[in-house]
Amino acid sequence: MLDRNDDYAELIVEGKPRSVGIGLLILAVVMILVGFYGVLCINSMLPRKWIMLGSILIVAYIFLGAQILSNLCRKKSVDYDYLYVDNDLEIAEIYNKSKRKHVVTIHMEHAKRIAPAGSQALLGYEGKGIDRVRDFTSGAEDVVPYKVLVEKDGKVIEILLEPDAHMLALIGQRNKDIFYSE
Repeated sequence: MLDRNDDYAELIVEGKPRSVGIGLLILAVVMILVGFYGVLCINSMLPRKWIMLGSILIVAYIFLGAQILSNLCRKKSVDYDYLYVDNDLEIAEIYNKSKRKHVVTIHMEHAKRIAPAGSQALLGYEGKGIDRVRDFTSGAEDVVPYKVLVEKDGKVIEILLEPDAHMLALIGQRNKDIFYSE
């Protein structure tokens, strides 16, 4: 079993529930209505002896449309799992507390800077040279996230995290030349 002295830390950060945008919801409703109209047209072209089959198709289509709308309207929660082992930080997303998906592994030897958001240490990179921003935070306004700037294939990627004190201490011990805490 691992000890607190080992180079290991794990943390789960609860993200805010996400809802589907109104545009996607309108698109789903339009597609369901168009499909329902199509099923009605097919039903009207069927011979009289097959009317029951058409009715079954209509009921099945209404049920399927209701399921799709139900899934789109339900808020989806996304939690983030940080796992720091031997100077590598793995980040995974956990959807609705059940499905886990590995997102990224950060090898800290590729990191340029690790500092709190708004830190003076990030001034050389803020506003220029950042090609992509990945946000793995809870979005809470009272928490100051840390930014990890990683260079990959000549591009700088900014990764936002909310590590705890233990994880920050471990990262700071191994990466003294790029780690800044204020």
